[in-house]
Amino acid sequence: MSAERPRRRRSKWLVLLVGAGLAAACGSGEAAPVAPLHSSSTLDLALRILRDGAAALPQDEPGTEPQVLTPQDDLADYEAVEVGEHEPTSLVQSRRLGPLALREFLDFPKVADPVLSGCGEPPCPMEDRLAAILDRGHDDECALALSVLVRVRAPRHIVRQWQGLRELEQRHGADPDWSPLLAALREPFAPEQLEAVLRRERVLGSVHPWAIRAVGVTGCRQLLPRVAVWARHADWSVAEAAVTSLDEFPGPEADQALADCLVAFGPVAGWAGHDLLRRDPALLTRALLAAEVPASERFLVGRLLAKVEHPAAVPHLCATVGRMSRVDREMFDAIERLATVDHWPLVEAMPSTVRAEQQERAAAVVAAVRQRLKR
Repeated sequence: MSAERPRRRRSKWLVLLVGAGLAAACGSGEAAPVAPLHSSSTLDLALRILRDGAAALPQDEPGTEPQVLTPQDDLADYEAVEVGEHEPTSLVQSRRLGPLALREFLDFPKVADPVLSGCGEPPCPMEDRLAAILDRGHDDECALALSVLVRVRAPRHIVRQWQGLRELEQRHGADPDWSPLLAALREPFAPEQLEAVLRRERVLGSVHPWAIRAVGVTGCRQLLPRVAVWARHADWSVAEAAVTSLDEFPGPEADQALADCLVAFGPVAGWAGHDLLRRDPALLTRALLAAEVPASERFLVGRLLAKVEHPAAVPHLCATVGRMSRVDREMFDAIERLATVDHWPLVEAMPSTVRAEQQERAAAVVAAVRQRLKR
């Protein structure tokens, strides 16, 4: 069978979940055919998952082996020819993505960090599958996938969650069958719900990153000051969610929040600095010139000041270039370009402060600056 199935076909797994023979479907046996599931039944299941989590799904048959996704599982496996009769947009591409796997995901959700870091992140197959359904599935399947992602507060795909909710509201907002689910899906995005989360000092798994990202995604400006506080938090995933949301707000209030995050020199100070460089270079410069810079942050400050062509970058670059390799060429170029008479003693000493393999370049910088400054 081709992996490309007609989109009009509904996921048989939705039938299996609420029809007779569900227990057999969760195991190794084949379920008996049942009548097609009405859309309202899917919406009811989605609502129950949103409210009750894994408790909304049937329990295991005694002796049934759990079927969960592992980091080694690849989404392509679930779209291969041998997976069976389920179309690619369904929640189940094989038995491994059946009710047992979904219940495991709801009980112990493995979700990605709020922002892609590009540092070899472990895969989150069930989250990725659910997110793909938001783009490719029928509306009832999207509603079910959306309910699961909102239930577990998966922050990486929150933009698509918000978009998906608004699309469903646009198409089905006047339909009484959809009203309870749509209202329940919107509730976690409400400002008062988000504020209640952001007032809690203790970080609760993915709940805080999701709520922080929801502030930015929904444009809830009244909560921007609270997000600004979380941008300086020591937890990386929380802080990166906050900086990402701050960058979604236009205007000076968000600019200042990014500047405050930068000079607090927390785990995402570099993110805040590069966002501010794009948004308001003058504010970036003022903030850095007024900051008390820890020794561990001199590299960041030197590079950011060099980006705005400010000579104050030179002392920071001279102090840190000897420890760098991949970006030292850029740093040497900035020193050569920006050094002033006041910086001459630092520049002149560079050949003796850098690594052996950098000395030739350092000597060339000294010669170029000497000629430019007429030393």
